[in-house]
Amino acid sequence: ALKLSILKKTDGSTLENLKGKIKSLFVVRSLSVQNGNGVDAVLSRAEDELKKGNILETLKNLENLPDEEKSLFTEWSLIANSLVSNEN
Repeated sequence: ALKLSILKKTDGSTLENLKGKIKSLFVVRSLSVQNGNGVDAVLSRAEDELKKGNILETLKNLENLPDEEKSLFTEWSLIANSLVSNEN
């Protein structure tokens, strides 16, 4: 998801596309919970909730991703929703 968000930030020029592709090869994600609405921040909060075993809060955090990045989690979200439904 972070790679996708980096690639989307280019202006379409050849140089910008090349820079975006190079940056996407070296993506470093935050290991601690981050504030904000960026992809890295949302993923850091979702991961933190998942580590705590809170699947419902993880799903809520993933809903804050931009649509294209969110689509990367579609299958996982379906499985997680099923698990949450079975627990209730």
